[in-house]
Amino acid sequence: MRTIYRHSLSIGGLIKKRYLQKFLAATLLLSAFPANAADIGAKDVQVAARSIAFLENAPKGDTLTAIIFSAGNAAAQTEAEQIKTLLEKNSKAGKATLKPILVSSDALSELTNVKVAFLTSDLAASGEAVFEAASSKGIPTISIGKACVDAGNCVVGVISSPKVQIFVNAAAAVRASASFSSAFRMMIKEI
Repeated sequence: MRTIYRHSLSIGGLIKKRYLQKFLAATLLLSAFPANAADIGAKDVQVAARSIAFLENAPKGDTLTAIIFSAGNAAAQTEAEQIKTLLEKNSKAGKATLKPILVSSDALSELTNVKVAFLTSDLAASGEAVFEAASSKGIPTISIGKACVDAGNCVVGVISSPKVQIFVNAAAAVRASASFSSAFRMMIKEI
């Protein structure tokens, strides 16, 4: 009986070990990928778009909206295309109708007549030049997520799950000449 017990423990140990190995491999695989287009949902984009309506001097009518992504980064371009599609489906932002266009980071001269810019997640930490180009034209930058706001490269960042949170980088807002209504400032977390 003792041998059977030891044998069943070793089989159980093998099963647990195999399960643990598979679990760890899956966890490592998933953590190797940064937040990407799959993490962006309609609610994220909808909340981000609605935040535009709280700008003092908010845009009205057709509003050219850039979705800026890193040139040569296929994942970033896919994310930008997803944001564009979601903005086209949820184009209302107060009195503005957002008209999204894709702009790569090496074509920032295309920001002429743009009133708002969304930055893809890959530009969160490396988007200084993009932020400078946008803010010099008074274009507020928006991201899905908080990292871009933390880095000072986005004025607004939105997280919609598990609850809606809106973050504003006060210094970035000043540099982009973006100010928000007092009602909006009560709903946000300022950084």
